[in-house]
Amino acid sequence: MQAIPIENVFDDPDAIRTLVERHGPYRALASYLPVSATRGDREATAEHGGTLPWFRGTWAANGKPLVAGAELILENPRFREAASQLFQGAEVVPNTIAVNVNAPMPSGAVHVDIPSFRGTTRDRYPIQLLQAMGSSGLFEPWRIVEAGAVVWFYEGPGGAYEYWPDGLSGPKRSVSAPLTNRALVADNDRSRL
Repeated sequence: MQAIPIENVFDDPDAIRTLVERHGPYRALASYLPVSATRGDREATAEHGGTLPWFRGTWAANGKPLVAGAELILENPRFREAASQLFQGAEVVPNTIAVNVNAPMPSGAVHVDIPSFRGTTRDRYPIQLLQAMGSSGLFEPWRIVEAGAVVWFYEGPGGAYEYWPDGLSGPKRSVSAPLTNRALVADNDRSRL
């Protein structure tokens, strides 16, 4: 499975930054995801026991914007084109926007995003159940195959994003600075591709 990079994701990246400022504050990710959403590592950081400076807000669900301006992301044609390319020309229906706001931090726990299944999605069932369904492999016939886009707006020195395009048992890849108005589109919720 490949990952599709996008350069210059938004024509007006300042409009997206303005939205991030307008729609804060954001909840700590530690309050959003269960410990089981990582690969069994109960420690939140490489320093053991702290909470990462990682915050999240949901801007769209079920294909509908939940905050003013979210359609700038939800309807971005570059995301749709990359997701369609990822899945060999499949029709793509934008669904969810989860905005992560991160401060500089050590590497976080390796994780796979939370999957969705026909009739069983995060808006109706606990994330722990969805993760268990995804990890078990028993519900693959009902999995909703999803592409996820990770977009960065970071202009500082250093920083990197590590990912495993061939699954968690495959080789690790990395995207390095500059990380401004760039994205990577991939299938982020399956550990076995």
